[in-house]
This record gives sequence, C-alpha cells and structure tokens, in this order.
Amino acid sequence: MTAPAKSRRKPIRHGTTGGYRAHFRHGEPMCEPCRAADRTRKGYLGPQPVASCGTVGGYRRHLRHGEDACPPCLTANAAWGRIYKRRASDRAKAGAR
Repeated sequence: MTAPAKSRRKPIRHGTTGGYRAHFRHGEPMCEPCRAADRTRKGYLGPQPVASCGTVGGYRRHLRHGEDACPPCLTANAAWGRIYKRRASDRAKAGAR
C-alpha cells in the first residue's frame, strides 16, 4: 500500500474574493468573511426601497406584479410619456437641419 498523496491545495485566504472563489472551486460552503468580500465586490446595497404609487417606478412595479396600475401611477406614467415624446421630437427637429 502507498501513502496517500499530499494535497497541493493552497490555504484559503478568508475574507477575500479569491477566498470566495476557492470555496466555490472546492465545493465547500462559503464562510461569512468570504461572502462579505463577494458582496462588496458585487456592490451589494441591500434591499432596495419599494417604488411608491404616483411615480413611474410605481407604475412599473404594478406591471411587474401583474396588477392593474392605480390612477396616480397611470397619471405619472402618462406625464412621463408626454415628456419623453416631446424630447424625442425636439431631438428629431434639431437633427433635421
């Protein structure tokens, strides 16, 4: 019988993005310092605030959830559409000189 081969694995540098990737490569669960380093690398900002009604973001939230938009959101989206179309026509006129 032969002696088991030594592992040539480098030790994991915990708390770094390289450490996070090493955990992943080896199929190990990630430690909290390595997870924190990966979240920092990705620019994780935490849960984002929910768009309030009466805004374009609120209108889009209704659409994402498959809901009918409330009247304030419909009004906000219509106002944004008018502004967008006006800007587009102004740009077209400026470019048609």
